[in-house]
Amino acid sequence: MPAFVVSPWVDPGTVSHTLFDHTSIIRTILELFAPGAAADMSPRVAGAEHLGRLLTRGEPAQSGDYGPAIRTIADWRAGAATHGVIATPVPTIAEADVPPPLAGFQAEMVQASRVLRDEHHLPAARP
Repeated sequence: MPAFVVSPWVDPGTVSHTLFDHTSIIRTILELFAPGAAADMSPRVAGAEHLGRLLTRGEPAQSGDYGPAIRTIADWRAGAATHGVIATPVPTIAEADVPPPLAGFQAEMVQASRVLRDEHHLPAARP
């Protein structure tokens, strides 16, 4: 299943050739919050790859430089529209649409994940 995994926990430019499917999201949630529970789910969920292997950063990225990603998506949309892949116009992403750095609740969640990781000795790839 082709997908973009956008996260401050993913290194820029990461490309995965792992075969994921729709149940990979379920498997990822189970691996993070209920390790081992995937075995009790359907064979499809139990056999799915989880997205956690893409979360390789020890610390979340704090930069707000989304310019390269915005340009890549705009280029893809332009090419897709030319080839009839996109039937309806898609709004473009402007530099002004880039979200601000983490603050408030989001920053608190990042801090909480660090505390939990340190207290429970979770691997770095597990936020």
